[in-house]
Amino acid sequence: QGYISFSTEIHGLSPLLDTDTYKNISSAFGDYWFNKLDGPNNYYYKGVYLGCVRAIDFLSGLPEFDGKNIVVTGGSQGASAINKAILESVPTLSQSIPGIQFLHITGTGNFDAISAAYKGVTSRAKVFPFLREMEMALGAASVVVSRAGASSLAEIAAMQVPSILIPYPAAADDHQYHNARGFAQSGAARMIVQS
Repeated sequence: QGYISFSTEIHGLSPLLDTDTYKNISSAFGDYWFNKLDGPNNYYYKGVYLGCVRAIDFLSGLPEFDGKNIVVTGGSQGASAINKAILESVPTLSQSIPGIQFLHITGTGNFDAISAAYKGVTSRAKVFPFLREMEMALGAASVVVSRAGASSLAEIAAMQVPSILIPYPAAADDHQYHNARGFAQSGAARMIVQS
């Protein structure tokens, strides 16, 4: 109670199956599927499902939630262009929106420099090189600034977070641009094309 879940089939097997049905179906796949498919609580893509659990109803009820939280992520590897653009914007945002908070996921290569840069501007920033608990970060977000890869967009959509999407310009077949454009056309996001 108090949350909405986004369930998705993993390899055609619903995560909502009871244990016995799951075992019967998964045993038909043989050794190829055997890796951690001994039950619905152990399959290797359980994190994909759990990463889409909506936590905003719980988080927005906390007294600390003030609706002024920006989550910044460049995907699992980080994004130097997004990191740079956000850091240039932090002083203006901090002055014009009192109490604004930043949760910035930098990628491992930029963590130290980004952490140091925030310390000189605001104390209302949490910086991480990587974060596994994206559902919690997105649940607390008023807006997310992100690349437009499929996994990121699935999480953003499941959490229903307004977003500013900056597609990675070197993505194969420019797929991130097309992903972001779909979100922008539906009104779920604003798209900024990286120059």
